[in-house]
Amino acid sequence: TSTAQGGADEHARRLMAELGLSGESDRMGDHMGVGQPPAHSWASGLSPGDAQYEWLCDCYRMRMDDNYAWGGGDLRGVMDPDATPESVAEELLCFCKLAVANGAVPSSWDWGAFLATAVGLVGYPFEKEDAKEKYGGENVFAAATGGRSLRFTGEIIYGSPVTPDEPSQQECDMLSAVDGAFAAPARHGGVSFDDVGGRTVWETFLARLKDNPGPNLSAR
Repeated sequence: TSTAQGGADEHARRLMAELGLSGESDRMGDHMGVGQPPAHSWASGLSPGDAQYEWLCDCYRMRMDDNYAWGGGDLRGVMDPDATPESVAEELLCFCKLAVANGAVPSSWDWGAFLATAVGLVGYPFEKEDAKEKYGGENVFAAATGGRSLRFTGEIIYGSPVTPDEPSQQECDMLSAVDGAFAAPARHGGVSFDDVGGRTVWETFLARLKDNPGPNLSAR
């Protein structure tokens, strides 16, 4: 989408400028805008199923850590000391709906299976060093050379780089939409779960997360 492409181009320019290569940044942005692979290309080379589900969940988890480390100390997801299963479920729902909206989810995607994987991961932080150890590396420029990057894909999904700047309007709108999404009874006119597997699989996910929240979440 244009929002996702704009985030990618802006991130490329920022990074190149920080490296003192401002003249190269425009050329890199132009290169990324011409023939750039689709946002779901990260899944290429990963076995369908658990490997893909875990990678996308790690993309979400690393973005939560990046928001804290590089986004001006923004405490969201499990990084929030007051996080609860409900607040983490809302953050993940926001991420997943943005991923769908920006074309980052492969067509043959089982949301129930993804959430079954995510329930054992989202209660634990995940930073770049964890990614490097788990996947053998994490380089935001890898996507430009046919590889994959958790951070790059996160920026495509959220439509903004990991800096203290304001989040994209799309992200702000989605955060507002998912606020209170798991309230009972469901809010009239509340956020739709139809594009992410339906409300039932998400309620199952939340129930399982409450049963096993991990050490960083309050089950209250």
